[in-house]
Amino acid sequence: MTRALSLALALCACSPPGVAGDPAPRDTQPPEHEDTADTAPEPDDTAHDTEDIPDLDLLEQSDWLFQLDTVHQIEIELGDEGWRALGVDPFEYVSAAVRIDDQPLAEVGVRIKGRIGSYRTLDYKSAFKLDFNRFDLEQEFFGLEKLNLNSMVQDNSQVHERLAYAAYALAGVPAPRVGYAWVTVNGHDFGLYTMVEAYDDVFLDMRWADGGGNLYDGDYVWHGGSSYTKLDFTTSLQDSMVLDEGEDVGHADVHRVTNALNQVLASPDFDEEMAGVIDVDAHIRMWVADVWTGHYDSYSFNQNNYRVYFDPEDGLAELLPWDPDWAFYHHTPITSPSGLLSYGCKADPSCHARFHERLDELCAAVEGSDLREQLDTAAALIQPYVEADPRKETDARTIGYYQDDARVWIDTRCGDLAMLGSL
Repeated sequence: MTRALSLALALCACSPPGVAGDPAPRDTQPPEHEDTADTAPEPDDTAHDTEDIPDLDLLEQSDWLFQLDTVHQIEIELGDEGWRALGVDPFEYVSAAVRIDDQPLAEVGVRIKGRIGSYRTLDYKSAFKLDFNRFDLEQEFFGLEKLNLNSMVQDNSQVHERLAYAAYALAGVPAPRVGYAWVTVNGHDFGLYTMVEAYDDVFLDMRWADGGGNLYDGDYVWHGGSSYTKLDFTTSLQDSMVLDEGEDVGHADVHRVTNALNQVLASPDFDEEMAGVIDVDAHIRMWVADVWTGHYDSYSFNQNNYRVYFDPEDGLAELLPWDPDWAFYHHTPITSPSGLLSYGCKADPSCHARFHERLDELCAAVEGSDLREQLDTAAALIQPYVEADPRKETDARTIGYYQDDARVWIDTRCGDLAMLGSL
């Protein structure tokens, strides 16, 4: 059995259950579609003129790409060999020509993104990873080396990623920026996507004084089909974290966290003892944001979808969120964290008290933010693209329902959390 077929047979193996009372269930199989390339909305006349970008620092160079003023146009051209190769091994990069708005890019690395739950073949709505300097080491796109194109097949609102990462940022957690794009592949409309900033050395350099530390991928290990193992700081699993950036030290930095955690897990000494190996306050801020967003598939509640960065300045580990398409989920067990760092912090009265302090701070930040405005702006921006998307797996009415639910969430979440005595 090919890797592609194994994945296709396990599309929804680790997805959370459907929400009670949903107007329509999440589709578990891709729908039939027709090629409707002539129905795509026309490019926005206000799209950014890439020739006018000044030579600013890294963050400012690319910030225009993630604004809510336009849906960008991304055209991917795969040769016959590249198309066939992605059918055999979807996770191996192939070379493709890519155009983003008016900017052509040659020899861009392209592969399919997603595994259990979100994976789709090229016959359906594939998600993609773009690696601008995979084949041309000098190539970048306004300071970016990589970009994720998420198909939102597990986001019934089409706005959860944008809102969730914005909430993490409000909590003080370094989080990817998110924009929107209309994607075509070989002239065929694949539809509306989120463009999500990649966790790589560029991201690290933008957010830390020294971005040269080690960055690990803490997502689950996939064994094929529906078999997988979720990772955490345990002796048996710690070496399975994948080094994405930095220097191979044989996981010695990860081992330090595991060894310290083994000594103090579920004890009142967690806060003090773990301060020598992790940035405890940074972790509390991420845990708080996991709670506020209801991110079901997060580190705190499913030991999944996270990165670990070791800051060279102090050697401490910080966890970063990933793939919050299952955020804003009403049945996330927010009173019972399963991620060992979050669980350990809750068991320590001092650390748990700091959690409540940071939660109050996040609620104040949300109240003073434009999060609701971002939702409304994004919903209005993408509406014609939602209607035209030939490969969407959620109908427009249901998408509107979930957007309304997110509005209520923003308005009421802090009040709801305040009523949970066991939080």
